Amino acid sequence: MTFPLRLKNKWRHGLIAKPKPNPLHRPIPTLFPPPSIRPTFNRGIPIFTKQYDILNTSMPACKRYRPPFKGRFIPKTDYTPSDWHEMTARFRFNITGKFDNEGKTFERDLEVACKDLFLVGWIKCRSSFAAGHVQGDVIALNYLKRWLSTNESDGGIIDSLHCYDENYSLEKLDYVNLRVVKDLRKPLVKQRHEKERRDRLNALILTEGL
Repeated sequence: MTFPLRLKNKWRHGLIAKPKPNPLHRPIPTLFPPPSIRPTFNRGIPIFTKQYDILNTSMPACKRYRPPFKGRFIPKTDYTPSDWHEMTARFRFNITGKFDNEGKTFERDLEVACKDLFLVGWIKCRSSFAAGHVQGDVIALNYLKRWLSTNESDGGIIDSLHCYDENYSLEKLDYVNLRVVKDLRKPLVKQRHEKERRDRLNALILTEGL
């Protein structure tokens, strides 16, 4: 007399029949082997590269809302100097450097500069880097680029500035206000991350020295 197997037992029995990976196909491990690259899956779809954005951090519902189709958006291209201020644009930026007070001083100055220019989006400032995604009229964005390039803040030193993902004549803005992404990590987590960062830097120095 045979009894039906449970789903868990069927899964275990199925593992035995699966082919095993060949270790000869793997690369030879080095002194500092790189971590294995595995994509994350969202509803069964692999996501290989995904930029950080506050719009992607909210938990979606089981059934995603799809708005009705509006047709293709045709951007306006015949702007003149009299109506340049009506053109909306956006860009992302990455900053590396050394900022005092865990980046809070530079964060305050950058927030004031963005709000004075009526920009929307998000900014994220830490002790060694800063990033953000801002949207608004094209004249205000040019002023913000000049503010970042000249480093008018007293909160630290900017080593490099990279602006990318620029787009002009948008259909609508994705944000309604400016949000500052705070550091909500616990003290022990901060210490562990700082230790891991120092270990990576030391390993990089050793590999470059070899």
